[in-house]
Amino acid sequence: MALHPEHFLPGSSALTAYERANGQVSRQSYVSAPDRTLRKSPGTNDCPRFPTFCYEYARSGVLSLNAFLVILNADVKFQRYLKMPTPANPLPADVMELIHKTVELVDLIYWKPAIRPGTYAEECFQEYAATDLNYDSDDSEMGMRIE
Repeated sequence: MALHPEHFLPGSSALTAYERANGQVSRQSYVSAPDRTLRKSPGTNDCPRFPTFCYEYARSGVLSLNAFLVILNADVKFQRYLKMPTPANPLPADVMELIHKTVELVDLIYWKPAIRPGTYAEECFQEYAATDLNYDSDDSEMGMRIE
């Protein structure tokens, strides 16, 4: 997903992607469409969108990606995007839904443990909270959420 396709492909620039089907390699051109998505050239709203990430390459060992790191990296970009002023032509609803679902998933990854009173965990947490660091910040530049 391109959050700023008009910056990624300014003017009449195109992104070339190569697709393999039935042993043949074909070349496809994608451009920034009026709905702010990357679509197959000529880029009208009825043209197919740029294909989604295909995980089969990662499973075959050709490309090794850590899914958690991909999600956390996407969250950093999405958080930064959501803090920006709303553009005159916003992203489509399904793209915004994906952004919000990714943010929700990261919230689940960064769960807060329940600390029972009178346990060693509570003692450790109190020592941790007594430091001078600001734990109520959101350092999305570094990809961390500290609460």
